Amino acid sequence: MEFAGAFPDLFGPFYASAFLVSYLVSAWVGYRRGWPPAAWLLVLAAAGIGGALGTRVFSLGIADLQALLTDGVLPEAGTRRIPGAVAGALLAAGGARWALGIRRSILDPLAYGGLAALAVVRVGCFLAGCCFGTPTDAPWGLTYAEGSFAHGFHLAHGVVEAGAAAPHPVHPIPLYDIAFALFGLALLPVLGRRLRQPGSLCWAAVGGYAAYRFVQDFARANEVEAFAGLTAIQLACAAAAVAALAWVAVRERQPVEREREVAEPGLARLAALFVGLVMVRVAFDGWWTPADEAVLLVRLVPATAALAVVAWRRSAAPQVRWATTLAAAGLPLVLGFQLAPSDSSGRFTFWAVEAHAAQGLYEDNDICSSSLWEYRTAGAGFAHVTVDPDRRFSREVGVRLYGGSQQSAYDVVRYDEEGVPMEPARIDGQPVSVLAPYVQVEGRHLGGHLGLQVGQVPLGGDESDDPGILPSFGARLGPRPFHVHFGVLDGPHFGAPAAAAHVGIGTGTLTARGQEVRVQGGVSGSGYYVSGALPLGDVMLEPMVALGPAQLRYSGTQEETGHRVYQASLRARYHLSYEAAPAGRIPALPDSLALPPVAPDTTAQ
Repeated sequence: MEFAGAFPDLFGPFYASAFLVSYLVSAWVGYRRGWPPAAWLLVLAAAGIGGALGTRVFSLGIADLQALLTDGVLPEAGTRRIPGAVAGALLAAGGARWALGIRRSILDPLAYGGLAALAVVRVGCFLAGCCFGTPTDAPWGLTYAEGSFAHGFHLAHGVVEAGAAAPHPVHPIPLYDIAFALFGLALLPVLGRRLRQPGSLCWAAVGGYAAYRFVQDFARANEVEAFAGLTAIQLACAAAAVAALAWVAVRERQPVEREREVAEPGLARLAALFVGLVMVRVAFDGWWTPADEAVLLVRLVPATAALAVVAWRRSAAPQVRWATTLAAAGLPLVLGFQLAPSDSSGRFTFWAVEAHAAQGLYEDNDICSSSLWEYRTAGAGFAHVTVDPDRRFSREVGVRLYGGSQQSAYDVVRYDEEGVPMEPARIDGQPVSVLAPYVQVEGRHLGGHLGLQVGQVPLGGDESDDPGILPSFGARLGPRPFHVHFGVLDGPHFGAPAAAAHVGIGTGTLTARGQEVRVQGGVSGSGYYVSGALPLGDVMLEPMVALGPAQLRYSGTQEETGHRVYQASLRARYHLSYEAAPAGRIPALPDSLALPPVAPDTTAQ
């Protein structure tokens, strides 16, 4: 077949399509089972991230892992391992289920999605010419096109004579996989009616594929023997097949598990998992291929939209509803523009540590009371920053921790049913302790951050108002020299516990060392504000001042007393180092040593 192996550039689109098909199939099966959309879409987003990582992590060698641990450099993976995708997706989906507090197995739909993905990606392998088999004279042997990877491999290893116009016929491994996937998809409904325990169908599919892959590897080319004539993949698949099928047998002998309804998790759990997934997505930035980035963006955007719907449907606090809405609208802007290719040859990274302090007074209004709260906080943090050579992007992943206390600025006035002021009551002070992980991405025309506040996050005097966990969101629209900036619940970026929204305009630039220089001003829940960032060598100073109108309230025996709402904070960041990333993650061979191509860089095995 002249077209087999003649189109190596088609692997990327089919690889992305396989993840998309897997997502759609799994989402549909979960929807038919009546599972909560937001929770299920977040589980599928986690499975997508885990699968994309697994395809590459499971192909790394010992030397690659040592380089990752010692140098902090993500090694380039030349192959994609489908068993790695399966393992990564299952681990991530299981972790997401645990994070959401779901008490029953939800893995069965992944069996349908996984087999559908296998069928699609192997079409790309067939056209690209990767994953070819060993030579065979069987009638079904496949002859790849001239100039294909199989042709180059056979010439390099003497399978055919020098100058041969085509490679020797080989086992059509991609066609074997497509046939197995289609047969498995037809068999799953039958197995689903026979297996009684939730999750057994998925583990049966995993065990069946592992057993099939163990046998198939005897007919695969370019595999390295690891032990007793078996490859490393065969050893892993043998162990996985025995473990998965034995686990199914044990489960099916147990009493049938009572069917638990998959209830919709709390908004805090959903938001926490969403922020965690975005942080993983950004933390591995630079390692994803454009196909990976497109796949993950497609999975994260519907999950964000579903999260916003849950926030509005449950009548959550207005700040939370708008935060999730802005996150849903801003995520495609903040992450989507990274799909453009960027030169990583001069990319450099550095670590930053920081200390900050803040104090202020903010207003808390309720139906039956109105109060002013005064706070003082201090904290520290660290972050890892990556800057592209053309200053097109800068990416930051970090965590901030701040603590302190807040107390009422004066006695709180409460009213009886007839609207008459009651005797003022003093509310004791409250501790403030917040852990705030975040990711921040800045481009030439768009930027933003997304984070989480975990801990004692008081929104007023009533301890019941302490949600324990809140999202944080901010965005920049427009180029650095002139832009619009807005944010919701991004107090951790100012070291302040006050929950407020702000919008303003600003100007700035990015220095040659990747430092932000900016001045911003506008209006916020605490009045007019001005903030900025000023680099002084390795130190970055970030001040913020917000000043609001005087607030008049009854206090004790006095008729009225005035307090001015304000917030003020100062952060000092110290940039530890500026270490340029290596120009290439895999050094190229000299021309004199270069061999004919063996497999494409994006091969899926």
